[in-house]
Amino acid sequence: MRTTLKMAEGRVEKDVVMPRAFEIPEKSAFIQQTNGGSLAVGLLLGPLGVMANVANIDRLTQEMGKSAAGSSLVLIDAKAEAGQAIGDRFLRPDTVAEGVAASSIQPYLVYYVANEQTAVDVLVQMRVELEQSQDGKPVKLALNYVSYLRDPLPMDALRSPLPAEKLESLRADVRSAYQELAAEMLEDLRQPPPPSRKIAWVSSRVWGVGGGGDIDKTASGKFMLRVRPRDNEYAAIIFNADSQYKIENGPVVRERR
Repeated sequence: MRTTLKMAEGRVEKDVVMPRAFEIPEKSAFIQQTNGGSLAVGLLLGPLGVMANVANIDRLTQEMGKSAAGSSLVLIDAKAEAGQAIGDRFLRPDTVAEGVAASSIQPYLVYYVANEQTAVDVLVQMRVELEQSQDGKPVKLALNYVSYLRDPLPMDALRSPLPAEKLESLRADVRSAYQELAAEMLEDLRQPPPPSRKIAWVSSRVWGVGGGGDIDKTASGKFMLRVRPRDNEYAAIIFNADSQYKIENGPVVRERR
């Protein structure tokens, strides 16, 4: 049995994708900052230090989100942009492999501030929940696709309107990112990535100390990291500029199993 994909009728749930972020109402978009405290420093101070840093990050994230009422970013609807970018791509009968029943796709945006002295990073994301048959039993999986846009926004973008041409350029970048994410997702659904690839530990401004995973290239040659944080989850992160990531350890070739 083959099942086609479609855009979600509703919006992505904050508690599922960005539980500590500020949610921009009816836009499938979130604002998150970590400039208000270091979780790494909190660990050195013990459990109370961690709690204090988390509380400070949460408080400043909410304040930053509320102050963005006059920003152009509150006008961008991730769901609408993804719909324009992807169109009828998922309505073909050969969308996914046999034995996979796919739910609707949930697009969203994250405006991330790692440091107010730097900029606002834009992460274009979408989540797909699948039900796949394994050994005759249904298994639920969550696929997450992320594109880290090349050009960050100035901090003022969170407080005041962008010039009209800059806003349209951002929307075009978001739509282009969704097209690329959709292409990667469809390839994964048609045929899972091969079991042997290079692995490395990769850090990034939007990822703190980083994480380990399989490194790969997109069809256009961009660096991509594939991670599996849990058995039932998978994520692919596309970096649009080499300056957005750093390989801390590796790469080494993963042995075939």
